[in-house]
Amino acid sequence: MELRNAFSRSGVTVSNAKLDRFFAEVDKNNDGVISYTEWRDFLLFLPLQSPTDLHAVLSYYSATGNLNPEGDVNINDLQGLGYFLAGGIAGAVSRTATAPLDRLKVYLIAQIGVKSTVQAAKDGAPLAAAGNASRTLFDALKELWRAGGIRSLFAGNGLNVVKVMPESAIKFGAYESAKRAFAQLEGHNDPKRLLPTSQFMSGGFGGMVAQCFVYPLDTLKFRMQCETVKGGPKGNQLIAATARKVWNKNGLVGFFRGLPLGLVGMFPYAAIDLSTFEYLKRTLLAKKARDCGCHEDDVPLGNFATGAIGAMSGGFSASIVYPLNVLRTRLQTQGTIMHPPTYTGIGEVLRITLKTEGPRGLYKGLTPNLLKVAPAMSISYVVYENAKRMLGLR
Repeated sequence: MELRNAFSRSGVTVSNAKLDRFFAEVDKNNDGVISYTEWRDFLLFLPLQSPTDLHAVLSYYSATGNLNPEGDVNINDLQGLGYFLAGGIAGAVSRTATAPLDRLKVYLIAQIGVKSTVQAAKDGAPLAAAGNASRTLFDALKELWRAGGIRSLFAGNGLNVVKVMPESAIKFGAYESAKRAFAQLEGHNDPKRLLPTSQFMSGGFGGMVAQCFVYPLDTLKFRMQCETVKGGPKGNQLIAATARKVWNKNGLVGFFRGLPLGLVGMFPYAAIDLSTFEYLKRTLLAKKARDCGCHEDDVPLGNFATGAIGAMSGGFSASIVYPLNVLRTRLQTQGTIMHPPTYTGIGEVLRITLKTEGPRGLYKGLTPNLLKVAPAMSISYVVYENAKRMLGLR
């Protein structure tokens, strides 16, 4: 209480958690009292030119490492690895909960008719090429159910979880690392005080790093979903058959088709999503902290509020970059049962899509995608924030 009052008189607002850590660090003999000797020893290496107020003391504490009795610096590995673990858990839970909607989205994107779209477009028959593009969600759902019942709606989900756990872990981990790096570049070492541009860049960087690592699994998942038909192989057999088909036709390159487009789309998607979430979260916490007269870290953000702002940020970012998602998915699924056409590159898939389906074709499957993204991002952020609290992360 004396420390809290002293910091308050100095105009410094410190969270209860940080104050507890500060007290425990200075109180070397753990007797619940900071003696003069402990205070002096703690500040022994504080530069002589530093101000003598508690602002400087707190800055010094935040910048120094903890030394053990052998003189080695202790680094809390959980701070870094914890973000990866929390992100992985969040990704697995949210993706499993929304797997049927993801399946429906991919199905609608791939469904452009049984006739080759490329050939039909060249023949000047865009309506024939479009085929069943106007299927309703209900019709698509019925057909997926006929293909294999409930298992069809979760086709690729095991692979999805295998993919999304490292993807989400790397995204959140790289995002937090990038925030700390930008905070150092800005000279204040506080990730919560980042400029909007740095916040935006951190989010984009996290998304792009994650995309590079898991892109082959992403391709395999999409193609597997588009090879699921009634009477066809299922489960591990389907995964193995799909992987062999990609490898035999294009080798390793086949697993990375559309990667440049994926990176172009992932940067703004992740940047907008993460920076929007952080902005809304900070704004809400700042308001509640002012109302309660305490530090932002001591303000509890309920799961409902976390889920709501997560759904808003996810839906907003997904809508902006959705056309790139459509083009990337079609490049990844080309040559499958549901999407037989093949393309020479990004330019051709864009030209054929616009010619056969018009601008609306770039938003095909947007409805189930938003129905999936909103709850998926909501669940993901709720699990992520709770996992961070459980792991003692800030």
